[in-house]
Amino acid sequence: MTVPRATPLIRLLRVCGLGVVLSLVGTPWYVVAVVMAAGLVVEWYLHRATGDPRAPGWQIPLPTTHFVASGVFAFILFLTARTTGAGWLIVLVCIIVSVMVVGAVLPVFALLRLRPRLHGPRDVTADEPFHMTIGVARAGLGLIVQVLDGASPPAVVFDREAPVGPLRADRGVIREMTVLIASTAPLTMMVVRRRLQIVLDHPVHVAPKVGRAHATATAADAAEGGSTGGQAAHGDRLRSVREYVSGDALRLVHWPVTARRGALVVKEPEGPAAPDLHLVVPLSGVREADDAVCEDAMATVVAALDEGRRVTLYTNDGTSGCVTRVRDRRDAGRALATAGPGRPADPGIADGVVLRLPGSGSA
Repeated sequence: MTVPRATPLIRLLRVCGLGVVLSLVGTPWYVVAVVMAAGLVVEWYLHRATGDPRAPGWQIPLPTTHFVASGVFAFILFLTARTTGAGWLIVLVCIIVSVMVVGAVLPVFALLRLRPRLHGPRDVTADEPFHMTIGVARAGLGLIVQVLDGASPPAVVFDREAPVGPLRADRGVIREMTVLIASTAPLTMMVVRRRLQIVLDHPVHVAPKVGRAHATATAADAAEGGSTGGQAAHGDRLRSVREYVSGDALRLVHWPVTARRGALVVKEPEGPAAPDLHLVVPLSGVREADDAVCEDAMATVVAALDEGRRVTLYTNDGTSGCVTRVRDRRDAGRALATAGPGRPADPGIADGVVLRLPGSGSA
C-alpha cells in the first residue's frame, strides 16, 4: 500500500506526456498550458505527500482497473466521434468521464468524515503477536485499514469494529499509532489513502521477554548467615515448643513454659524466610543493550516471585527515579516497559538482597 517516490525527471515526463496527449486530440494550446501548469502543481503536492511514509496526511491516489478501462473506452469513443462526427458518442464520453470524476472524488469525502478509534490489550510481551480493534463510524462500503506501527497486514472493515493484526512491538509503552486507511467507495474508480495518527483509548505496555535470571541470596543462604544487604532475614515467629535436647542453645529456652512444666522447654521457630529482593535496573539508552538488561531483570523478578519473595524494582522513567513494589508479573512488565536511561532510584539500606544488574548505565 506504499508507493516509491518518483524522481524529478519522471514527474516532468508525466506532465509533458499529458500535454502531448492533449495536443494530439486537438486541444487548444492555452488549455494544454493550463493543464500542464496544474499538473506541475499536483506533482509538487504528491512529492510532499510521499516524503514521509508514516507522517499523517494523504498519499498518492491510485487508479483502479475500472478507472483505467473506463478512461480507455472514453478515449476510443472520443476518437470515433471526431472521425464520424456522431454527437451521441460525445454524450457517452461525457457520461463516462462524469462517472470517473465522481468515483475519484467521493472516496475523499468518505475519508474526511472518518473518526477511527483504536483499542486493544493493556499488557503484551515484546515480539509476541497481539491484535488491536479499530472502530470506525459509518464505514460505508468497506475500508482497507493497515497499522503502520507494527507492520500489520491490511484488514477490511465493513462493520463498526474489526480486528487488526497481528502486530508486534518492541519493549516500551504505545500511546498512539499511525494507521493507513484506504477507500474506493462507492464506484471503485480510485483508491484514496490517508494516514492518521490515532491516540489509543489506553496505553499498551510492552513488557520485555523473559531472559536469563541472575542468582540472588535464598532462604538457605540467609540461614547460613549470608549477606543480605540489610537486616537479618531469619524467621522469628514461634512454630512450636519441645523438650530440651543436649546441644540446644540456651537462648532458645522458653522460660515461661519451662517454669510452668518444671522441665526445660525450647522454642522451635519457623524456618528462615526468603529475603526480600531489591532489584536495581540501570539503562544506558542503547536499545539492544537495554532490552537485554530488561529481559534479565524480568527473568530475575519472575524467579523471585515463584519463590514467594517480595520484590522491589528501582528504575528510571527517563526523567526521574522510580520505585515499584512488584506484586505480580504485570507490575514488573509495566515497570520495565516504562524504564528508560538515567540513574535509577537508590535503594539505600534495604532490608533484604540488593542486586544491581550489570549495565553501562549503572553508577
